[in-house]
Amino acid sequence: KEIGSEVTSISEGEKVTINPGLSCGKCKYCLSGKQVFCKQYSILGEHQWGTFSQYFKIPEINIIRIPNSYRLEKAAAALL
Repeated sequence: KEIGSEVTSISEGEKVTINPGLSCGKCKYCLSGKQVFCKQYSILGEHQWGTFSQYFKIPEINIIRIPNSYRLEKAAAALL
């Protein structure tokens, strides 16, 4: 719904989905693209609460832009 002032990779109104895996972004695993091995790795809705609320915050790195040509149903399955 709203985008933070420091977010630069997307614009308001774009279609997006999220990667539900959260990591620290600073350890050797995160820096090498292997976030699932991060000691602080957690999953939205399992380890992090709030995903059933109307709004919640997500780090910019977890946002995945959906091309306008994609149907939302197709994009929802992209992370499976």
